[in-house]
Amino acid sequence: MDVTIAAPKTIDSKAMEKHFAALRKKYPKAPKIHQILDRGPYNISKDTKRR
Repeated sequence: MDVTIAAPKTIDSKAMEKHFAALRKKYPKAPKIHQILDRGPYNISKDTKRR
């Protein structure tokens, strides 16, 4: 496994959605993907939790 890094200009729910999509594309056969996220508002928003 590799570290996947993104550098969006603004971190928000949309940026998180793109990051999750990149992870799903990079690891299509992974049954689970574990992430360590801080409690920033973009990580705990309803939009992000739905992803």
